[in-house]
Amino acid sequence: MSNYSLMNQLLYEGKAKNIKEAAREHKSSIVGMNALLTTTMPYRKVVIDGFAKEEDLKHIKMCVGGAPVSEMFAEEIGADGYAADASSAVELFNGFISEQVAST
Repeated sequence: MSNYSLMNQLLYEGKAKNIKEAAREHKSSIVGMNALLTTTMPYRKVVIDGFAKEEDLKHIKMCVGGAPVSEMFAEEIGADGYAADASSAVELFNGFISEQVAST
């Protein structure tokens, strides 16, 4: 199972604890979450808040996107980034990676 598939499955199951464990195991620097329905949007804040409470996970960039998600929603829930679609998510993630490389 790819890292993407694993994280996607963990989000679907609604297990923030497991998402944090997977981020640690895979030494993630970015977590991207999509929402396909408005009913799944609020859980993105739960995950973001959960990562913010963990000292060893605070450095991870949290990004959201999906059909019902807006940039305003991303800002409201404390996400580090918003992408309207997959290609803009790649650009966003590449930007974060470039920033991380430049700061080391």
